[in-house]
Amino acid sequence: DVLTNPNVINKWCLYELFRQILNESQKIDLSQELIKKLSFIFLRIAKSDISLYKEILLNRKYDKNFILIFANAINGLEKNFIDVYIETLQLNTHSNNLELNRMFLSTLIDISVGENAVYLYEKIYYRWIAYLEELYENEAYISDLVYTDYYYCVIHYLMEKSNENTICEELT
Repeated sequence: DVLTNPNVINKWCLYELFRQILNESQKIDLSQELIKKLSFIFLRIAKSDISLYKEILLNRKYDKNFILIFANAINGLEKNFIDVYIETLQLNTHSNNLELNRMFLSTLIDISVGENAVYLYEKIYYRWIAYLEELYENEAYISDLVYTDYYYCVIHYLMEKSNENTICEELT
């Protein structure tokens, strides 16, 4: 199987294979088996070239199939790769991709109970807090603020780390 063949080591061959499969699958749901194979390729690409990894994140982070692949790959990444992902997040008060990020979180919960998933939730939470502080400092008009694209990750992190009383304290 070319997708899992460890002898295919050229990052550009891996990238092109990955890219073409994702492009061709825009309108279909990938099978779990193919998602796992593409996660394997994505991890190999990431570990061979962090700049290419970041480029893929920037270009594919709103692609439903890529989100599932990335969620499956989280536990195989080192924390610096998660930090790169966090750098690519664009928080705003619009919730255009709320459902996509809900699906990402749901997939993470289903398959990634490891340390990297917790690290990711925590990093998203602190990015969200920094965003709130920035809005407050700029005296921005705030409506439906909690419903940023990463609402579900923030709430999940708070629920994992806190009880009901401390969640209210954190948000005030």
